[in-house]
Amino acid sequence: VLSTAVDNRGEALHITRAGAPAIDDPLVSPVLVHDSAGAFVVVADSQNRIVAPSLNGAGARLATAWSMQNFRLYFGDAPTPNPKLIFRRALRERVRALAPFFDQSSAEFPVVIGDTLWWVVDLYAVASTYPMSHHVMVKRGEVSYFQHAATAMVNASSGQVAIVADAELEPVAKSWVRAFPGSFTAWSKLPVQLAQSLPPALDALRAQAEAVARYGLVGEPPRGGHVAWNDGSDKALQMGETPLLMLGGPKSRMAATEISLDSADRVVGALVGFGGVDHAVRWVPLARPGPSWSGLEEQMRRASDSASATTHEAQLVRGRIRVVPVGNALAFVQPAYFWPSDGAALLARVVVFDGAVLRSGVTLADAVGLVPNTAPDTLTPATPAAFRARVESYYDQMRTALRRGDWIAFGRAYDALGALLAQAPPPRPQP
Repeated sequence: VLSTAVDNRGEALHITRAGAPAIDDPLVSPVLVHDSAGAFVVVADSQNRIVAPSLNGAGARLATAWSMQNFRLYFGDAPTPNPKLIFRRALRERVRALAPFFDQSSAEFPVVIGDTLWWVVDLYAVASTYPMSHHVMVKRGEVSYFQHAATAMVNASSGQVAIVADAELEPVAKSWVRAFPGSFTAWSKLPVQLAQSLPPALDALRAQAEAVARYGLVGEPPRGGHVAWNDGSDKALQMGETPLLMLGGPKSRMAATEISLDSADRVVGALVGFGGVDHAVRWVPLARPGPSWSGLEEQMRRASDSASATTHEAQLVRGRIRVVPVGNALAFVQPAYFWPSDGAALLARVVVFDGAVLRSGVTLADAVGLVPNTAPDTLTPATPAAFRARVESYYDQMRTALRRGDWIAFGRAYDALGALLAQAPPPRPQP
């Protein structure tokens, strides 16, 4: 998905791996289970894939109608073949029915494998009271014991729920796994891509970040710091979940970061949580305390204000500040968007602070100096075919830049095209 452009419907623009707009949107199997699903539904299951009670036969329909006190299930028409009754369609209710002893994560994540949508929900062992422990705030409120225990994956099309316990279990989760072994499965029974696409456990990362900020790492003196709660965004874009990053390398992995501040509100480092089955974390400290968090917010806000002078028809709205690990250092990135009253938001500017220099640009590539060189060529093509190919090349660069909202690249290609046309020889007179 090209996040800086929209199609003629105002939706995110789907592109191919080559960067060209996709002709057809990929199809996903019908979604029956999701986070805001309502009442039960009866559907036909010709392939017998849906995990739900069957309504085949008068006896099954009568028993189900009597149990639910809804005799339309008996007298009404049922879809064929093989009608199934999906009773628990709400995502969290379906997971809770199998694992009521675990707390669920504050957010659920969609993962698409082939043509199937899976929902991912992290599960935690929690307790409100635990001796000599520091209390943390989670979805259910304030708790004093909070440990990641398992991951629940729900097939949105079939309703299948797969719960995989962590490889290293703490005592509470271990006791539940021993008591109900049939409720848990292994990664080997699930698609390999699903395990590779798991997002980081955000709630566990937040709790770990609070502990590191307050007490430091093992063997270090207490820091007395805290985690940055304000994400630097305007009110229209303030959200509860930490934004995810895709970090490159030999194996690309999703990740998230939590910013650690000292008692003077200065940035001292970030805790990076990686996706995958191991839920790995990495502490990235700064060599010396960085700028104050409030001061950094103000600097990045002033840098993005220059974009507001380019339009009077749309409001400038700032997104959250994202912290990106770059080697053993940290970079801070904040996007700003044009938000018209009657249209889709468009990327207006990106501000980047690498710890020393504050830069801004129309796109992230522009802000960090990675805009491709589209300077006009000084040599006029020797043949009409070469001239036409050069014109088409600049035209393609303009279309690509326009699709991603990169007006600087568009202007450079436009200038190069104008310079090329100025060099064009006059047309030969016709006999």
